[in-house]
Amino acid sequence: MARIVDQIKGHGQRLQALIRCAQEGSLGSSLLLCGPSGVGKRQVALGLAQILICEGEGLGCGVCPACLRVEKRQSESLLMIEGQETIKIDEVREVIKALSLVKWGRARVVLIDDAHLMTAQACNALLKVLEEPPKDSYFFLVTHQERSLLSTIRSRCETLRFGYLSRDVVEEVCGVSGWLASQGSVEMAQKLADSDWEQARSKLNSFFFTLLEGDRSKGFELARELARDRTQLTFFCREGQALMRDVRMNQEEIAISMFEDQRELIQRLNSLSGNAILEVGQSLIQMERDAFTNVDRTLLLENFWLASKEIFSVSSNEGGL
Repeated sequence: MARIVDQIKGHGQRLQALIRCAQEGSLGSSLLLCGPSGVGKRQVALGLAQILICEGEGLGCGVCPACLRVEKRQSESLLMIEGQETIKIDEVREVIKALSLVKWGRARVVLIDDAHLMTAQACNALLKVLEEPPKDSYFFLVTHQERSLLSTIRSRCETLRFGYLSRDVVEEVCGVSGWLASQGSVEMAQKLADSDWEQARSKLNSFFFTLLEGDRSKGFELARELARDRTQLTFFCREGQALMRDVRMNQEEIAISMFEDQRELIQRLNSLSGNAILEVGQSLIQMERDAFTNVDRTLLLENFWLASKEIFSVSSNEGGL
């Protein structure tokens, strides 16, 4: 049995609604599947492709030759572009050329993974076919950087946003538990399980203590360490967001969920105003997005330190900290 949608974990009602649309023939011809990395967007796109291409009695049967070929990524009806560093115009042109050939099955699906890696030229080459897609052709663009795509591409697609996975789902898929499972992403949980995540978390806590103490030199030193790889920086951004949430929960006398072991830091940050917590949290969200661009990661963290220090200072002047 190779029914891909049955292997997908999480996204409950959203996934079921998409399956119904695919089976009923009401699925949009151009979909943009966006959301955090490692939550199953690509697998959802493949599952929908299998339903559309299936030639069995039940759409997406998982047992007909067409379904098996999709599951093995060997279907002539599934055209995939998987980005490494960039997706160039020639790759897009090859797909467009293939769409002009005789169609063998019920439908053809173009799946572009990491669609944000398309160059401007590649995006422009795709625009016309998105505007006038060939009959029974579908385009699924998968990305965790929605805003990095040209607005003209986004406007021609129906956007489907996926959120983080529940702790139970991450536990089931990765075999991890507790704090690691709270990451909301299979990819992040697996990477952290294979790394010295305790040290990474210690660096995050030290970074925020440098903000409280105003130690710019030490803060910038930590910034250089945290910026060495994208996974570590992404971890910092997500954990920082969780830290801000726990500070706010502590202020509201709600049980802290992830930083129970960091009571001293929580208490030190407890005097931040609600606006300050929100501003720092929003800065962390933006930095997580920027981490996947070509921006210098050390500069991102240094700028975050300076901006957050200013936010802390303003909050202090208003009566906090």
